[in-house]
Amino acid sequence: MKRALLALCALILVIAGVAGVSAYEAHKVNVKAHVEDALYVDIDEINFHTVFPEEWLTRSIYIGMSTSFCETDPLQDRVGDIYYDIYAAWKPIDPDANPVEYYGWLGEALYLYVDLTSNGSVTPPCGDPAWHNIGANQTGPGGVQFVMHAPGPIKKFATPTANQRDYLKVGLDVPVFEGYWNPDTDPRVPSYVITKKLPDGSDNPLWNPDGVDLGLDIIIQVTKIQ
Repeated sequence: MKRALLALCALILVIAGVAGVSAYEAHKVNVKAHVEDALYVDIDEINFHTVFPEEWLTRSIYIGMSTSFCETDPLQDRVGDIYYDIYAAWKPIDPDANPVEYYGWLGEALYLYVDLTSNGSVTPPCGDPAWHNIGANQTGPGGVQFVMHAPGPIKKFATPTANQRDYLKVGLDVPVFEGYWNPDTDPRVPSYVITKKLPDGSDNPLWNPDGVDLGLDIIIQVTKIQ
């Protein structure tokens, strides 16, 4: 009986030893990826500088495919459509300041229009409904708010209706200051009147006929690539 137990223990030890060795077997698979942006966006600052009430001014931002997305050697044909949305964010005066202070919100006076040609519509919004007003702030200082979906994807592969690039037109309908605009004599209704008082009755810090700095940041957000 002892010999049988010793033999069984030896067998168990041998089996355990084999299992122990096989548990250390390993295989290495090399995985790599080269990551690049799909969109090319002209991100130079748009600075209208000093402007005057009820001027209508426009700038254009080029939005296209990155060189990697439209690569031909080797051919990149796995994905062809880039979808994106547009957001607006409060613009910090100095991002490194503590606490951070922001420019006055420009959204009520700023319009966006996505066009397929570089020389598209430049008429004021009252004459062209394609312009999309960013509108009043909805988030409070430091926040980001949705503005609009792009009208369609930027497409790598040409079709009769494909837009292979977009031009985001930025239109500024310069606001007026309350007390310096007369609705009875002015032939045009401004997009935005900077009032002396806020809705709660307090003084509006943006009401300064001697001059006020307004601004915001436009964010181009890729939402899908297919």
